[in-house]
Amino acid sequence: MWTLIATIIRNIFLNWLVILPLLAAVLLLPHLYLALVQQFYQPVQPLAKMTLNSATAILLVSGVAHRDRLRFHRAHLPSYGNARGDQHKFLIWSLLPLCLGAVGLTLFWTMENFPVTLGGSALLGAAAGGGTWTAVGLLARTRRWRPRTSIGAAWRPRWRP
Repeated sequence: MWTLIATIIRNIFLNWLVILPLLAAVLLLPHLYLALVQQFYQPVQPLAKMTLNSATAILLVSGVAHRDRLRFHRAHLPSYGNARGDQHKFLIWSLLPLCLGAVGLTLFWTMENFPVTLGGSALLGAAAGGGTWTAVGLLARTRRWRPRTSIGAAWRPRWRP
């Protein structure tokens, strides 16, 4: 009986030696990201002109990452490409560019300090999403442009008593 208890205690101790440092490393990632953002932080300078500097390069790289992610999604939509990729392709061509693009945009906004408002962000997100899918449908020539349908869908009440 005592050997069973000793084996269980030994296994718990060995698991703690392996799992706890990994868990601590994962929990440190937000703190490392905060330190990175604080490293690039610059106070707001009104009417400052933007030049081709590191902030602009980060913005371009994150824009390219988001563009490539959208290309992957378009190629794998059932109605457009239906490329039927596996999980490895999804992780490399969709999730990784999404994460890199989001980190790049965050770093860009901390470097340049553009005023970001909730209303402006919501309007830009809605316009960019609708415009992107409209452009993809028109360029792929699988969807006809029907402005009355789009306007009707936007203004139709969603809930009826």
